[in-house]
Amino acid sequence: MQMPELQTLEQYRAVYHDETVWLPIAREIARRHGSDPETLSRGPDGTHIVYFMADDLVLKLFSPLFGEDITSEFLVTPIVDGRLGVATPSVVARGRLADWSYLIATRVPGRSVRDVRDQLRGDELRAILGRVGEVIARLRSVPTAGLRVLSVDWSSFEREQLRRAPQRAAPPGLSLSAEDVHAFMRSVPRVPKARPPVLLLADITDEHVLVSDETGQLRMSGLVDFGDAFLGDRDYELVAPGLTLARGDRELLRALLAGAGYDVDADGDGLRRRLMAQTLIHRYATLLDCAELVDGAENATTLEELSEVFWPIA
Repeated sequence: MQMPELQTLEQYRAVYHDETVWLPIAREIARRHGSDPETLSRGPDGTHIVYFMADDLVLKLFSPLFGEDITSEFLVTPIVDGRLGVATPSVVARGRLADWSYLIATRVPGRSVRDVRDQLRGDELRAILGRVGEVIARLRSVPTAGLRVLSVDWSSFEREQLRRAPQRAAPPGLSLSAEDVHAFMRSVPRVPKARPPVLLLADITDEHVLVSDETGQLRMSGLVDFGDAFLGDRDYELVAPGLTLARGDRELLRALLAGAGYDVDADGDGLRRRLMAQTLIHRYATLLDCAELVDGAENATTLEELSEVFWPIA
């Protein structure tokens, strides 16, 4: 089958919603794997093309523009299967069409927190954050053998991200010169250099945390999407759930951190600074992206002030 030749992200985005391009491809893949091509339905928007298939399966189609995502998803999905205490996709099949790759996996039941947040009671949301923290704690014990391709030199990664920080989007009133960044980083307690890297999913967001009704309460039931995974410092994993799920709420944040095994009362100020440092070096989320999720962040004028809004631990 002829696959679209898309050389740039702009070309990809231009045809992302064009079903005349993707549906014939999805149907061909379904036929290859013995699934009824007439039952396909388009999945949620995201980076990749997703279709729901018969028998509670999901087809995920990867453009060659996102080579790192392909590697991460293919490696990590089977490794975390059955290890995190919540449902995650199980790989059913994988393949290629020309230079495009695809993955067929089981569909994880539930709805995203993003879709149901307005329906969640306070106690439900706290319990979900605590459960996310427990998942993160479990993730840190997942063996990393065979994942060397996902490793980075953390010191070099951190240094380059900090160098780029003043050029990335930030709230308009925030002072973010190179000196501002360096001054804040000098205040961050350093972690032991001997601490080994761990597997990071790096995208545990309100979109990817799934919940289901359990005896009248919405509880975390699943986790999906591992295309951003890599190996690195364990604190980095907290940025996505801390900002998209807790959103500056102290009790929710403390529930997340306690679930992940942090002693928030013993190390509140130091942990706040470490998490702000991880926010600064995040590969994809800018400070402006994060500030749009947290009430009051738009008023911060320094990184110190912003850290207190993003990470109100103490």
